[in-house]
Amino acid sequence: MKAVLFLEDGKSFNAESDLALECLGEVIINTAVVGYQEMITDPANAEKILVLTYPLIGNYGCAPKFSESAKIWVKGLVFKEKSRMCSNWQAKLSLDDFLKNQKKIRPR
Repeated sequence: MKAVLFLEDGKSFNAESDLALECLGEVIINTAVVGYQEMITDPANAEKILVLTYPLIGNYGCAPKFSESAKIWVKGLVFKEKSRMCSNWQAKLSLDDFLKNQKKIRPR
């Protein structure tokens, strides 16, 4: 479904979303190549909209041992492309399944 990110300065960015919701939060940017699971479960990112600059997210999946806490703290997660598969011997869940288990996206 369609989504729009509106910034305080009036700029807007059109996108696609797995979940339609309205949220308000500080937009933060992270340029790391890895660590998406750690970033979204880090309480320091609570109530923030996290923008990841690395273009492909979800390619190595998720594992409980990499969570910073027991829940997802970010209000929003923005990235270019979600990987359709994950490949890592430590992965227990795909990013999609991790988000679904946390009730952050609707099952398809």
